[in-house]
Amino acid sequence: MRYSKQGIFKAIDRCYMRESAYSLLLKATDYLPYGFKFKIYDAWRPYLVQKTLYDYYKAQLSKKYSFLDIEELEKKINSYVSPPSKDILKPPVHCTGGAIDLTVVDSSGEELDMGCSFDDFEEVAHTNFFESSDNSLIKNNRRMLYNIMISVGFTNLPSEWWHFDYGTSFWS
Repeated sequence: MRYSKQGIFKAIDRCYMRESAYSLLLKATDYLPYGFKFKIYDAWRPYLVQKTLYDYYKAQLSKKYSFLDIEELEKKINSYVSPPSKDILKPPVHCTGGAIDLTVVDSSGEELDMGCSFDDFEEVAHTNFFESSDNSLIKNNRRMLYNIMISVGFTNLPSEWWHFDYGTSFWS
């Protein structure tokens, strides 16, 4: 669990998911090439972790995009990190147990090249960023992850190649 390793306040060191999402993830493993596995960065997270992450990335992106007006900045931030909410009708997707951030590792445990790192909040992180590129390795790696996850019932957040949902507001 990436955020626990980074020392994020109240981040947990175990992966939790809703049973229905977990069942689909297990099904997805059957479609990986022999010896390949999923590496999970994040799944369910408590409200305080969501708030900490949102505040942290809001501060980072506010500095980087200081030229944007407040409305544009909020839109940019919210396309990568859901605002914290205690409203049971509008929970952040990771707080529901139906969202997962993951990648694929090869038989030696090395992450496949996806063109950018997890939590890179730039256009290069968009799932389809490499579709018009000549870099077939990255394109095919992203396609493999995407197609496997979609084929078992997850949906993908288009701004993050690593983020998939089942039974969340994004999924619906």
